[in-house]
Amino acid sequence: MAIEFCLGNVDPETRRRLRSLPDAREATCLEHCGHCDAGPFLVVDGNVSVGGSHGAVLDGAGER
Repeated sequence: MAIEFCLGNVDPETRRRLRSLPDAREATCLEHCGHCDAGPFLVVDGNVSVGGSHGAVLDGAGER
């Protein structure tokens, strides 16, 4: 599972969690500004996934 995330959209704790995953890639901007302004989101396998928190999005994507 490939995960992409915007540096400006994740908090430091989530950033550490994402950086520990082998298939996670951080970017300055993923050009999903509408999602970024609205709240937590990640791009999982090319699809935008949103949730109440980044942890919820990760858990929903199967990361444990």
